[in-house]
Amino acid sequence: MEVKEMRKKILTRRLFPIIVAVVLAAVIAAPVLASPATATRTLPSSVESGAEFDVSIQASGCGAFGQVVETLPDGFTYISCTPGDVGVEQVGNTIKFTFLGSASFTYKLEAPTVDTTSTYTFHGVVKDENKNEYPIQDSLITVTVGVTPPETYTLTMAVNGNGSITPPVGSHTYDAGSVVDISATADSGWRFDHWSGNVADPSSSSTTVTMDSDKTVTAYFVQVSGTRTLPSSVASGADFDVTIAVSGCGIWGQVIETLPSGFTYVSCSLPADQIEQIGNMLKFTFLGDSASFTYRVKAPTVDVTTTYTFQGKVLDEDRISYPIEEDEISVIAFNTALTNVGLVGADSTVTGISICSYPTEDLTNVPPDLDPQSAYTVDSTGTGTFTLRFTDIANASNTVVYKVTDSSWTELEEVTTSENTVELSLEVGDPVIVFATPAALPAIGGDAYFPSMLGLLIPWIALGVILMGSITWFVLRRRKA
Repeated sequence: MEVKEMRKKILTRRLFPIIVAVVLAAVIAAPVLASPATATRTLPSSVESGAEFDVSIQASGCGAFGQVVETLPDGFTYISCTPGDVGVEQVGNTIKFTFLGSASFTYKLEAPTVDTTSTYTFHGVVKDENKNEYPIQDSLITVTVGVTPPETYTLTMAVNGNGSITPPVGSHTYDAGSVVDISATADSGWRFDHWSGNVADPSSSSTTVTMDSDKTVTAYFVQVSGTRTLPSSVASGADFDVTIAVSGCGIWGQVIETLPSGFTYVSCSLPADQIEQIGNMLKFTFLGDSASFTYRVKAPTVDVTTTYTFQGKVLDEDRISYPIEEDEISVIAFNTALTNVGLVGADSTVTGISICSYPTEDLTNVPPDLDPQSAYTVDSTGTGTFTLRFTDIANASNTVVYKVTDSSWTELEEVTTSENTVELSLEVGDPVIVFATPAALPAIGGDAYFPSMLGLLIPWIALGVILMGSITWFVLRRRKA
């Protein structure tokens, strides 16, 4: 008994310190294990629709490791988390963040796109190392309908040619996606041709531009012009040519000429199916932007010089008309029975011209070095100058022309010759003109040959006599000396 009692005492003494240590450890550890894990969430109270924002988490008391589980409201999108040593796992709208010890981290979200301002609630829990869950206080966030400035683009308007546009020349700013009306108006004498740039209808003067990028649009205008070339004067009843040149009409054009009363259309260089005559109106139609052609008309027969006016216009592909400048022509009262003479032109102040042949044998005071070939009487009235053309003139290149007034012969300077044609200008009042060639020398042995030769030799004979006399006098002087 004593031995057993002794053993109990010894065992009690040895176990007591151990029991005390265990109890003390339990007492010390009990408060630590009993303290719950905690976490706080920090986020903005409101964000704009579709905006990105940060959520900050502070977690502690988890032990060796912990975990925060966040439940995102519907429509929010997880983007990223920092720092990178936090483990992230996403299942649907649940995000699990795992970490060692205590943690402080931030994760980024994108708010949903809303049409009306809405408030959402964030839920979450924190887990300690024993996977005990402790709630994180809910957080509210309001997503507002943000007013985002619209994207804009620049429309640059320009003009090539003469005309105005809407919007005017310069740079203009429009919201992205807007449709801008544009229009072009040509100045007088000009035609809208096309737009360059990305427009709905480049060939229409009124169209639209969709502003899906910066754009440059240019309106091109083309000058529509028509000119008429005709002589300033023609002889009564003469045929003459009228030349038309037009440009800027587009894919086709038309010239409408109104002939003065009494003029008769004769022909045209265009094909017959492109010409239409209605009374004194002529229509010339052509394909292409420009054309040049000639038509022939016959002047009326007049007793007194009369001035007439030619009128016309050009039609472009849109049948818009543009006037051709008026041209005047004087029809000279020109009378002659001769077939080899014609009137080239005359001042409008020349009121009448009449020409007939004149006998060369009736000419007086003919210069001895001239041989008249033909002569004409020219009766003219009014004032100014006129030009005549004579054909079938033999040896025209060797012909000189004189005007004869009261037996006074004056050579004309404004004379043009070519082959058998002579063209000359006269003034009103020049009565007689003579075509002549230099007189030929008589043949050797003729009646006038000896006197003519003697006249040429006398100066040389006299010079020889003087020379011989001088030599003789000099020789005699030398001998006496």
